[in-house]
Amino acid sequence: MKKSKFVAYYYCLIQLVVTYELPADCNFLNTVLTCQRSIPSEIPARTQTVYIKDYDNGNIGQGRFSHSSWRSVKRFDINANIEISLYIKDFVFLGLENMTTLGIHARKGNIVDDKAFVGVDLVEKLDLSNMIALESETLIKPLLYDDVLPNLRVLILENVNTEENNFNFNLSRSFVHIIQSKNITEISLRGTNLLIENNANAISTEVHILDVSNVSFSFTKGFKWDIMFPHLKTLNISSPITRYFSNMRYANTVNSVSCDYESLPLITLEKLYANFYYRDKEVYVNNVTIDMSAPCFQVMKFEVIHLRGNKLPFLNATVHLPANFSLYELDLSLNSMTFLSATVLKDMVNLNNLYLGGNLLYSMTSHPDFKILFKPLHRLKRLSLAYNQITYIPVQTFLHNLNLEWLDLQGNYLMSTSFLHLQMSNLNFLNISYNRIAYLTGDDLMKLKIIATGNGSKLPEVMMNDNPFECSCETVDFIEMIRTTILNNTRQYICNFEKETTPINDKSVAKAKFLCIRAIVYTISSVISVLVVLSLFIMFFLTLRYFRKKRQVTKLQTFLRKFNKNQLRENFLCLMSYSDSDANVSNQLFIRLEALLKDIAKYEGEAICVDFKHFRAGKSIVEEIMRCMSESLVAVFVVSEAFCRSDWCCLEVKEAYEQQKPIILIFVEEVSEESMTIYIRNIFHRYSRGKLVATENGEIDFKPGGLKGLCNSIILLGSEVEQPTDETQV
Repeated sequence: MKKSKFVAYYYCLIQLVVTYELPADCNFLNTVLTCQRSIPSEIPARTQTVYIKDYDNGNIGQGRFSHSSWRSVKRFDINANIEISLYIKDFVFLGLENMTTLGIHARKGNIVDDKAFVGVDLVEKLDLSNMIALESETLIKPLLYDDVLPNLRVLILENVNTEENNFNFNLSRSFVHIIQSKNITEISLRGTNLLIENNANAISTEVHILDVSNVSFSFTKGFKWDIMFPHLKTLNISSPITRYFSNMRYANTVNSVSCDYESLPLITLEKLYANFYYRDKEVYVNNVTIDMSAPCFQVMKFEVIHLRGNKLPFLNATVHLPANFSLYELDLSLNSMTFLSATVLKDMVNLNNLYLGGNLLYSMTSHPDFKILFKPLHRLKRLSLAYNQITYIPVQTFLHNLNLEWLDLQGNYLMSTSFLHLQMSNLNFLNISYNRIAYLTGDDLMKLKIIATGNGSKLPEVMMNDNPFECSCETVDFIEMIRTTILNNTRQYICNFEKETTPINDKSVAKAKFLCIRAIVYTISSVISVLVVLSLFIMFFLTLRYFRKKRQVTKLQTFLRKFNKNQLRENFLCLMSYSDSDANVSNQLFIRLEALLKDIAKYEGEAICVDFKHFRAGKSIVEEIMRCMSESLVAVFVVSEAFCRSDWCCLEVKEAYEQQKPIILIFVEEVSEESMTIYIRNIFHRYSRGKLVATENGEIDFKPGGLKGLCNSIILLGSEVEQPTDETQV
C-alpha cells in the first residue's frame, strides 16, 4: 500500500517537471505560435494565435486539432506551399471550437467539402484571400450546410480565382444569398475579377463595408449597387482595373443635384475611398458650380472621402453643401494639383482632417485664395501640405485654425516659419523636415520655441530634420533651441559648420558660441587696426599739411624778400590794363590796389605797372607793351565790352597769354562771349575770375574775397612764377 502511494506521488512529480517541447520548426512568443510546413498535434498552453506557413501536406485531415491545447486558440491562419493543392475535408477544424478568425490561403486547389466548417460556430471572420483557384460555387454548399458559421460577419475574398485562364469570381444569386443569410456585414473582394450575374441584383444584403479596390467588374445593364447593398456605409473602389477614360474637362457649368432618391445611389454611404480612380487621365475642373444644398441631402452622413492620385490638376469649383455637412476627412493628395479654390471647402465646416500632400500648390501661394483656403475650417485638426514645393506661406493662412493639432509641411522649400502664430496652442505635431530652413531668428524663433515647449504635460513633437541648418555665431540661439527643445534620441540633426557638417549637440553649440567670441576678438582687432591706421593717416596728413603750409609761407616770405630787394627779374607785382572808357573805375581800383599791395608786401616802390605811368614817351606802343608785360609778374585786365573792342587791350591780353603770365580777369560789366577774343574766351573758361561792384558809400569793391583777397591772389600767383637760376641771370 505504501509502495503504490509512493509510485503515484512519483508519477505526479514527473508530470509537473516534464514540459512540452515545441517542434524545431515552430516558434512561440507571448501567445502567438508560428510553425513552418507542419501542424503540431499539441501546442503550448494559453496559445491564442497560430500561423502555419508553407504548409506542405495536401490536406489538413480530421482530428488534427483533437488535443485539448487547441481549445485556447482564437485565430488560426494557414498558408499552403505554392506547389500543394490544399484539400479541406469534412470536420477538419473540430477542436477549434473557440476560434473566432479563420484564414486559409493556397495557390492551388479549390476543393472544400460540404461539412468543412462544422464545429467552429464562433468564427466571425473568414479569410480566403489569395486562393487563386477558388471559385464561388465551391463555397456555396460548405457555407450553407446546416447553418454553419452562424456568427460569420467578415468575409475576405481578396485575389480569389485569379489564376491564369480563370476568368471571374461569380457573384451569383446563390452566393449573394449566402451573404444575406449569414448577415455578413463586411466583404473584401480586393484584386478579384467580379462577374455579377443578372438575378443577383434582386437580393438585398446587410453589408456595411465593401472593398472592391483593384477590381474589374462585369455586370449587366441596370445593375444598381444600392439594391444589393442598401445599408452600405464604407465603400472602397480605388484603383479599378480596365477602366479607360479620356481626359475630362468641366468648365463654366452649374450642376444642381435634385432630391430624387433614385438619382442618389448609396445614400447611406459614410466613407468613400476612390484613390487612383482616374489615375491615367486628367480631370480638369474650372469655374464649375455644384449645388447639393437641397434639404434632402441632410440625411447624408458622408464622413470620409479619399480621392488620392486622381490627377486633378485644376480644381476651381464652388460647392454648395447642406448646413453643418458631416464630412470630417478629405484626402486630395497626389493629384498634381496646381490650384484649389477656396469655394470648394467653404461649406465643409466640420472638416477635421484635410490631406493635400504630394501636389503642386506652390503655384497658387501668391493667389488670394491661398490666404483664405482654410478660413472656414474652424474645426480642422489635421492638415497636410507636404511635398508641394511651397516656398512661402502667408501669415494669414492659419489664423482661423485654432484647433489645429497636426500640421505636416515636410518636403517643401520653406525658409522660415513666419506662418506660425501663438494662437496655435493645440498644436502637438509639426513636421517641417526636408525644407530649406538655415536658421530662425526674432519672432519666428520665439514662436517656434513657444509651440515646441507647449502648455501642457505632453510636449509637442516637432520634426525639423534634413534642413540645411547653419552653426554659426548668428544661429547660436536657434541651434541651442534645437538641442534643448526639439532634439530627441530617435533622429539626428546636423548643421553646416564652416563648410563641414556636424551633429547638433553640446559640442556644436559650444563651437558656435566660440565663433561669437572669435568674431568679437576679430572685430575689436579690426577696429583697433583701423583706428591705428586712421590715426597714422591723420597724423601723416596733418604733418604733410603743416609742412606744405610752412613751405608755402616760406616761399611767399622768400618771394617778398627778394622782391623788396629787387632780386627778381620782374620789377612789378602786376601789370594793370583797362580801356579808356573804364578809366574812372579803373583808376579807383588802381589807387586802392596799389596801396594794399605795398602794405601787404611791405614794399616802398611801385607795385603796379600802368600805361599812363610807365610807358616811355616816343617809344613804340607794342614795344612798351612787351617790356611792361615782361617786367610784371601777373597780368590784371579790367574787362568790359569796350575792352574787348580795343585792339591795344586785346594785344596786351595776347602778349600776356604768349608770355605765359598768370592772368586775372576783372569784369566791370556783363560781357557776352561773342564779344570776347579767342584769348579772352579761353582764359574765361579756364581760370576763375572776379568782378567789380559798387558799395553803399559809392566806392568800388572786388568779388569774391574783396580787394585784400585780390592782392593775396596776385602775390600768390607771382610767387609761383618761375625765376631764372643764378647761373642763368649771370
